[in-house]
Amino acid sequence: MKGVGQGTLATGGLSGLQWLFAPYPPQDDTILVVGFGLDDGSWNPHRRQDVAAALARLLPEARLIGWDWHDWCADPFARGTWLSTPATGADLSPETWRLTGRLAFATSDLAPDAAGWFEGAMSSGEAAAAQILAAF
Repeated sequence: MKGVGQGTLATGGLSGLQWLFAPYPPQDDTILVVGFGLDDGSWNPHRRQDVAAALARLLPEARLIGWDWHDWCADPFARGTWLSTPATGADLSPETWRLTGRLAFATSDLAPDAAGWFEGAMSSGEAAAAQILAAF
């Protein structure tokens, strides 16, 4: 897209796109923007006009060049979207996911710091590696 700078973060609303972030520097005056939204029936991510309208609501200065999308709920490997404690009832505290035998867990979803962010994934991976090194 055009008209958006690196580091731009936009969020809000209850339909269509609800979260947008531009993590990478622009190339040739265009920039990749990562976004998430709900499939609530109010828009269709296959239709350019719907994506452009959802984008304009959060980033009115942006101009859509192209887009792609992925249905995480239907993905056979993801088996749905991110974890949600109320929905799963699982104990997601970091203590629950410590080294078990030769198996270490690392994910931003369970990170003690910056959960849900890339930094959380990195710190979780570093902690898992440290657990393995200390144990073996």
